Amino acid sequence: MRLFVLFLRARRAGYAAAMLACVSLLAWAAGREVLSLPVVVVEYLAPVIIFLALLGACVVAAGAGSPFGEAETTASFPLPVLRFAHLGPLLACGAGLFLLVAIAWDRTFAVPLLLRGLLGLSGMAFIIAFVLGSRLSWTLPMVFVVVIPLVGDGSGESRWAWWAWVDQPAADPLAWALATSFFVVGFWLVCLFRVSEMPGRAE
Repeated sequence: MRLFVLFLRARRAGYAAAMLACVSLLAWAAGREVLSLPVVVVEYLAPVIIFLALLGACVVAAGAGSPFGEAETTASFPLPVLRFAHLGPLLACGAGLFLLVAIAWDRTFAVPLLLRGLLGLSGMAFIIAFVLGSRLSWTLPMVFVVVIPLVGDGSGESRWAWWAWVDQPAADPLAWALATSFFVVGFWLVCLFRVSEMPGRAE
């Protein structure tokens, strides 16, 4: 237990949980303002949902690495178990808080859109945390979310290209498959392998 507490402290898990709570509160306030607008612009709630998922993913992934390295490697307790016990509940905490916000908005698309966004963007952030370090984990999901409105226009009946999964309708099966794939790969990488804070940093 002592080892696990030290592991969480080294990765600022308490700070991350507090940040998730603050993000949830701000998102709830922003969504409330959007919903107070005329019905014709209620669709603007979708960007609020996506950015809520983006911020949550970045907060969780930022804690994947430790500024002190992984001194726990000298312990006999398996590190993948510690990483899973850290990132899994932290992500679940964020999902729970965000779901409360989405439910309060009372829009049928809010919950699935938020869950899919949190899964996929967290996966992207985890992958970048593994490749470039946890401090840069925000880069790919942030660029992805910002660039989609510029280059992700679809053709025909679809508003967005197939790869722009984060902006697809909430029930789109391909979008769910892509988001889930990103999450599975990213979560597997950060749980099984070491993650530094910056690229090339020795641990």
